[in-house]
Amino acid sequence: MELLPLEIMAEVCSFSDFGSLKKIRLVSTAFAQIAPRYLFEEIYVTLIPEYLDKLTEVAIHPTLRFHVRTLFFDYDILNEEFAEYDVWKAEVDSGGPISIGGGPGAEVNAPADLDCSHQNFCRLLSSQKALFDGRMDLEFLIAAFALLPNLRDIYSMAMQSSTTPYYSIRRRKNGMDPVLSALQRDTLLPKPFVDTSVSTQTGLSRPLASLLSGLGLTRKQIYSIVVADIAWSFWKQDGPSGFQHVGQELIDAAFQQLKNMYVILVVDAYDLEVRLQGMLPLSISTFIGAAKRLQWLTLEFGCYAKDEDGAGFDNNIATRSPRAGQLFAKLTLPCLVTLHFGNCILTEEILIGFMKRHSTTLKYLHLVEVDLDNQSMESTSWAETLKQIAPILALETVNLLALRSDDIENVIVADTNGEACNSRVDAYCKGLTRFLRNRGQTGCPRILDFAAPTG
Repeated sequence: MELLPLEIMAEVCSFSDFGSLKKIRLVSTAFAQIAPRYLFEEIYVTLIPEYLDKLTEVAIHPTLRFHVRTLFFDYDILNEEFAEYDVWKAEVDSGGPISIGGGPGAEVNAPADLDCSHQNFCRLLSSQKALFDGRMDLEFLIAAFALLPNLRDIYSMAMQSSTTPYYSIRRRKNGMDPVLSALQRDTLLPKPFVDTSVSTQTGLSRPLASLLSGLGLTRKQIYSIVVADIAWSFWKQDGPSGFQHVGQELIDAAFQQLKNMYVILVVDAYDLEVRLQGMLPLSISTFIGAAKRLQWLTLEFGCYAKDEDGAGFDNNIATRSPRAGQLFAKLTLPCLVTLHFGNCILTEEILIGFMKRHSTTLKYLHLVEVDLDNQSMESTSWAETLKQIAPILALETVNLLALRSDDIENVIVADTNGEACNSRVDAYCKGLTRFLRNRGQTGCPRILDFAAPTG
């Protein structure tokens, strides 16, 4: 018998609860052995109570718990920002056509979809209100983590937070979202919204505290974590999610064996302290720096304007990259081997200091769309900066793409021919890549050699 694809197995599972799996009669013993591994290897977790109960069922199951290797958490468990619920509800209750997205490709949801989404919205809102005002917490997650002996990866996953609930429904119905497990099938919302009126007190930071406590009890088996598109207020000192209120011992215990971290930081384009002055919250450095055994770090920035209704960030309103120098000013990762870094402005002095601190371990360096800045008013140059660090680095792989500095802007980008300009920037970056890979033993490319031809 040919084994069914993962998608079909997940679809089958969606029509039954976990308890009934033992009653299903499987013709193929091979399928019986492999199905649990595929169905429970990845589990999606959101705040609807019955979904959390199912995770607990898996954690205490005598055999299924050994198959769980990856957990996907809706990152908005830790997000206190929310849309205008009254406006959203009035729009649904109006009975008029509701469009998805915008432009000529906009679609309209069926009333049944809206009714189902409305019900789930209310349930999620109620659950998170209970969570943040102390009537419910995530303590059971601590026990669940400890009972999953093969758990390796935990991902914080965005569910289309920059779009509308209706758009998320359409995406899932068209099969564009990954099939994670049966736990995801009924989650129609892009984002569980939290009422900030019940989450502004320091003592109500239990969601994050419980999550980190659970990570710390996994018997040193968490190797990878993805933190994508976390709301900016989560990192701020006054953020009610309370990252800065979590004890350092919890973070250290959670990250003691962490080796791989992927972080995407979303910056409000109009937050001038961050975007123009680089005043990043210290909690970000604390979060990354707690992973003392981290070997692979991918760090990217997104700088967007708020969308029209203020509910999220509009990916179509991109602006200039934010300054990120303060993040690296004192950050030291003694085991760092691979660094992927991009979409920001980095101070020359801080970059040189960071590279010197990691010169003995760093082997793979990827810099993409990084603008160079300095603390003085002097013109910046990637060539001059790399001359200071090339001799001390022993890199095996180097990728420098779409870099920016004053000399690149003045000599290459000044050309009005956009296509030719981009090709010359690419060629210059390739020359810098070879120079850095060869530890400065080959000639450093001259910026004037890549200027637009005159005449």
